[in-house]
Order: sequence, then structure tokens, then C-alpha cells
Amino acid sequence: MPDTCGLGPCFRPTWLRKYATPRAFLVVYGLLGTIQAMAYIYFVATLTTLEKRFKIPSKTTGIVMSGNEISQILLSLTLSYYGGRGNRPVWIAWGVAVSGLSCYILVLPHLVHGPGRDALALTEEYLDTHFYNMTPENRDDSLAVCSADSYDKICGDMASMMPLVLTFLSQFVLGIGSTLYYALGQPYLDDNVKKTETPMLLGCILAFRALGPALGFALGSGCLSVYIDPSVTPVITKKDPRWLGAWWLGWIILGTTMLMFSFIIALFPRHLQQTNPRKDLSITENPKNTTELLHEEQPLTKAMLTDFMPNDPVSIKKKEILHIQDATATKGEGFKIALKRLLKNQLLMANIMAGVFYILGASGYMTYTIKYLETQFQKSAAGANIIAGIVMLLTTFRLFVEVCQAKIKL
Repeated sequence: MPDTCGLGPCFRPTWLRKYATPRAFLVVYGLLGTIQAMAYIYFVATLTTLEKRFKIPSKTTGIVMSGNEISQILLSLTLSYYGGRGNRPVWIAWGVAVSGLSCYILVLPHLVHGPGRDALALTEEYLDTHFYNMTPENRDDSLAVCSADSYDKICGDMASMMPLVLTFLSQFVLGIGSTLYYALGQPYLDDNVKKTETPMLLGCILAFRALGPALGFALGSGCLSVYIDPSVTPVITKKDPRWLGAWWLGWIILGTTMLMFSFIIALFPRHLQQTNPRKDLSITENPKNTTELLHEEQPLTKAMLTDFMPNDPVSIKKKEILHIQDATATKGEGFKIALKRLLKNQLLMANIMAGVFYILGASGYMTYTIKYLETQFQKSAAGANIIAGIVMLLTTFRLFVEVCQAKIKL
């Protein structure tokens, strides 16, 4: 049964059928959005520790973090187009699995290079008294946060480019997974619920996602409170600027959680069981929408358009789908046709440009908030994450209130 939960033709137990509903998908997809947001914020939360450990300047980390956007720019159009024509829950599951893989890639620098000589020198097992007793006046600031001014003096002796390459690769792979999650999840939910319910459900997803940054900062604070090598005993406290937290620990947690959710979301069918089927009020004679017409077992033919009526919505949709089918079958031009239609949509283009300018202003704030709190107010990495997490919780609470108000109005 194609509209029941399961994997493949064999594993489709009867007890999973009751979960093939929009509400069940909303919960799983919303929680997954929370984890996706946690992963992005956790990278921000541990950024200064990563820079200290591998002596990376901020201008370099900015380039490394662009790997996420580069993969989305290069692959988002093709992935969303071909993924939308297939089994969308399975495509989303592969995207989540790829995101989990990116988390494990980011753990590799720690596994290869270890905690570092400077961090071990501040433990009881490998104590270096000379390094421990250095005062701010005579120490070489080798654990200071790298900046453009100190790059030549402090950060130019980085032993290997491997941490940078792995971090960039991790962000690049994460962008692929994020593209499949955002581009396919919301249309899948929209096609399986009533038109009047879509805004409310999307608001719930946004509320779930807004909870992610707060939890990401909380996870960052907890992991950075643990010494970078939990097997040794540090002789300094978390308030010491030389403290390095276990920045790699959170990636194991996030990666494992994503792999678990990738299996869960793959269980959903191609079409959900709709208790209240979505109805297009503009079509009265034939309730089928565009998605249903595209997935009919028998493809449309020109003979079906003999009774074409210019003002009939069903006839217009059939003619449009037939044009796409012919182009795809003969010249593989379906992707170009779809892209051309989108580029001609002025409202969509204006919305995209607005999103570009919003991200342009917000990305710098989100990325370097923790670093600013550490350097300007002399806060520890864990303490700075707690402050940022509280701010995010207040923002999330306000978003929940707005969603509840929207539900009351509906």
C-alpha cells in the first residue's frame, strides 16, 4: 500500500498506518527543524573555541562557513526539482542523513590532532609548570582569539590545513542536507492538508525551528563546560581564558540524532492520509489538483484536450502539465521550463531579494555574537552561550505567542 508508513514493499507493518497523517509528519518535521537549527547555532557557539584550538583567524572562519551557502547555491535548484518529482519523504531522509554525516566530519579534526599540546600542558597528567605560571604580561597569547591584527604574529604557524578543509567540507555537506529539508518538507505538507490549514501548520514548524537556537546555545554551554579531553584533569577553571571546552562532543550528539530522525522521516508515504482532504475552491467539476494529475498512473495525452475550455481551471492545468511532460520526455527541458516560470514570478523574486538582504544583515550578528561577548565582556565560552541562549528563549516565547494568536484568528 503506497499510502501507508514503511520502507520499501516489504516493511509496512499495520501498526504504522495510523501515523500516516499530517499531524504526525508535522511533529517529526518540526523536531527535525529544531535539530537543524541547533546544528547551525552550535557551530556558532563553538566557533571561538575552534579558532583557539587550531589558531584560525576570524577572516578565515568566515570563508570556511560559506561552504554551507556555496552548496545550496550550486545544488538547491536541481535537488529541489528532481526531489519534488520523487518520493519526497525519502529524499528528505537522505538529506537529513547527509547532515548527520557533516556532523561526524567536523569531529575528525579532534580525532586526528587531539586536544593539542597547550591544552594538555594545563592538566595534572601533563602539567607544564612554566606554561601554567605564565602571567598575562609574559605569555605569548598563543591561546588568544585570532584576529586580522594578530594573524601574522600568532596564527601564521598553523601546523596543518586539514582542520580548515574538513570544516569547509562539513559545511558544504550540511548545505546539501539543509536544501533537501527546506525545499521538500513544506511543499509535501502543503499538498496533503486543507488550504486553510497550511499557514497555521507552517507557523507551528517555524515555532519548532525557533526553539533550535536556544537549545543550540544550551548544548554549546554544556559541552564547553567539559574540558576538551575529558579523560584528563585540568588544573584551571572555566573562567581561565586558556580553558578549551569539548567543542567536538556536541557534533557526535547532533549527528547521531539526525541519523535517527532520517530513518523516522523515511517511513512516511508518498501521500498522507487526509482526514480533511484539501479542496481547491476554483475547481468544482474535477477535484484533482496539479500534484495528483502529475502522479496519475496514465500520463496525459493530447486526446484528452479535445474538449479544452480556455476559462476552465482543470483544462488549463492539464494543458500546462502536458507541455511539461512532452518537454521532459523529448528534450529533458522540464527543468528549464519550471525555472523560467519561477523567474517570471515577480512576487517570488521580490521575496527572494528581501530574504537575501535579511540574511546579509543577520548573518554577521548571529555568527560573531558569542565571540563579541567573550572578548568585550571577558566572559567564558560557556557563559557567553548561556547569555545568548536566554535571549533566544525570549524570542522563541514571543514567536509562540504570535502563533497562538494566529490560530485564534483563524
